[in-house]
Amino acid sequence: MDRMWKAIQSWDVNSHRNINYRSFEPILRLLPQGIAPVSQHWATWALFNLVSVYPGKYCPLLIKEEESPSCGRC
Repeated sequence: MDRMWKAIQSWDVNSHRNINYRSFEPILRLLPQGIAPVSQHWATWALFNLVSVYPGKYCPLLIKEEESPSCGRC
């Protein structure tokens, strides 16, 4: 897990990804997990990267899904 944590730390948060998310639900489900902090670290990095690099596309999606009862965080 230490190697994965260090790998995530080395990624450029401003990098453009060729990924098309239609839902953040799988990523959002990782945030409240206490079992593997590295999965929370990856989820946080992924969300920050996507809303920073593609705000017009992913900020509305994140807001919509954060308000959803199925999100499990509301």
